[in-house]
Amino acid sequence: MKISFLMHSLYNVGGTIRTTLSTATALADLGHEIALVTVFRRRTEPIFRIDPRFTVTSLVDVRKDAPPPAPGDAKLAARPARLFPKTEGRYRQYSRLTDRRIVEWLRGCDADVIVGTRPGLNVMLARYGPRDAVKVAQEHLFLSKHGGRLTRRLYRAYRRVDAVTTVSATDADDYRRRMPRIADRIDHIPNSVPASPLPPATGDSRLVVAAGRLETVKRYDVLLRAFALLLPRFPEWRLRIYGHGRDTGRLRSLVDALGLNDSVMLMGSRHPIDAEWVKGSIAAVTSDMESFGLTIVEAMDCGLAVVSTACPYGPPELIDHGVDGLLTPIGDPAAFADALARVMADESLRRSIAEAGRAKAAGFTPEAVGARYEELFTRLLAARGRAVRPATPTAAPPPPAETDCRSVSFSALELTGPPAGELFWDDGTRRVPVKTGRVLTDWTDLTDGVWRLSVDSGPVPAGRIDTRALTTPPEVAPPVVVVPFADEGGLAVRVWRREGFAEPETVAVTSETLTVTGRLLGTPLDGLTGWTLANRRREDVALSGRADATADRFEVGVPVVDLLAESVPGDLWDLWLTGPDPSRRVRVSRILDDVARRKGVDRPRHLTIGDRRIEPYFTVDNDLAVRIRETTPDQSGLSMLK
Repeated sequence: MKISFLMHSLYNVGGTIRTTLSTATALADLGHEIALVTVFRRRTEPIFRIDPRFTVTSLVDVRKDAPPPAPGDAKLAARPARLFPKTEGRYRQYSRLTDRRIVEWLRGCDADVIVGTRPGLNVMLARYGPRDAVKVAQEHLFLSKHGGRLTRRLYRAYRRVDAVTTVSATDADDYRRRMPRIADRIDHIPNSVPASPLPPATGDSRLVVAAGRLETVKRYDVLLRAFALLLPRFPEWRLRIYGHGRDTGRLRSLVDALGLNDSVMLMGSRHPIDAEWVKGSIAAVTSDMESFGLTIVEAMDCGLAVVSTACPYGPPELIDHGVDGLLTPIGDPAAFADALARVMADESLRRSIAEAGRAKAAGFTPEAVGARYEELFTRLLAARGRAVRPATPTAAPPPPAETDCRSVSFSALELTGPPAGELFWDDGTRRVPVKTGRVLTDWTDLTDGVWRLSVDSGPVPAGRIDTRALTTPPEVAPPVVVVPFADEGGLAVRVWRREGFAEPETVAVTSETLTVTGRLLGTPLDGLTGWTLANRRREDVALSGRADATADRFEVGVPVVDLLAESVPGDLWDLWLTGPDPSRRVRVSRILDDVARRKGVDRPRHLTIGDRRIEPYFTVDNDLAVRIRETTPDQSGLSMLK
């Protein structure tokens, strides 16, 4: 079969894109010819890997560096769409130009099966798709989200398609109830979720993980409030939230207001996400609505115990409460905290839920879902009297030339699949040959800084980087710290060389004191009884005081009145622990974990006093510093809210 998928955008991050790619790959493995047609091209390279067996077509190039459109196309692009439904959520992105390009493509398409992947595109597929092609309308959201006008439009349009597929059984029932004349064309086929090649999580970490768009519907505010309720009882647990979205700023403000800065990090987007899932023990989903629950299946597959709201539509279908996950009421932080507490406190329960979840996730593999779509397409073609020759399965293409990496410890890395030829580390100024061996332990020639794994032709592309071993703090100071990470798609390591480590665990600022407490490791540090704040821009200016330190702990209290008195807007201050000998000092830094670059991810609470804002932050080198800013009258009024 020739199968074409009509998509809104192939070049962004999103669940529809991921599941379409994985299902299409399974169909290609079964021997079918796959074409992906994206209305918009927003990037030169897609974020997700595209199977080289696919044909990819872009209808409208909206990249910033795209060639300028022809004058006629520019006029069409400036006029609102007439054919794409006005009540569709993406309507404002469409135009007369997209109308024209979609219709032209549909009229010229010779595919046996055309699959639309969002409501507006399905309406156009129904009206302008070739008569002899099987037309399938996929619903990746849910009918109740669309409103009455769009629902009526879809009902009229879907009388001209061969099938409508939903990703949840509940949504399929809703469609059948509200569209009775086409009830026999509606089917439920779930999203496909590829199994991770990484070993599953062990369940012994003290980390809760959440992932998804930072949008209101995901209700990460509920998760943060629930976590705040739990911290007094489970102070050793941490929370990481992965993703980008319009709610990022609001969520950061809530982290500040709840005092969660030392326990919660907003990590931004990561790909592939399974390398982050496996670091956790518990996955948290607090959404008000989930059409399917892609992250639930991903987390189950990676061996996490899932706690989710029982929101429409997906989670209650995916989770058997108490067996392979826990379900809680929507929008209830206390109830969600209670459910999290159950699995936090009971390691055996975490493990049993995680084991059952992995078994559940096995039913959503691309192979299983692809087979269901193949059966549907074959049946629809046969109903039209069209014979379908048995497809000959094809071998999957070789994996991309990427190098996977696993942290064995803070000073040992295991590389898998490095390219042939001489490997070397490159810091931009010099090259250091990579010592032979699958597990790298000799870092003698690498100085502090970022080193990129390279060959003569350029940087080595990064595959999966498994750094879960670094999420557990070491008991003794490592001789060198090596944290791998993806740097613009290439495999790199951040190297730190320290005789001693002053690792801050809490950073708090009040109107009276900037307080930093933490852990000491390494060369005996009992003589470090003082602290110094060194002004980075005015080298002759510094603040100092006495630190409360033991053999393995420290506490620093910087008087805020002194800090403000010695500061001018724009000042940057670096914090050191010091001893009687001025040459003996240790930088206060967060180094001993898996985060190679903390800046913008790990953000201590800020405080505004009058016309000055005190901003503790971590630098690009993960060192603790303090910035002093001048505020506007509006900002200064927020001092007690942040």
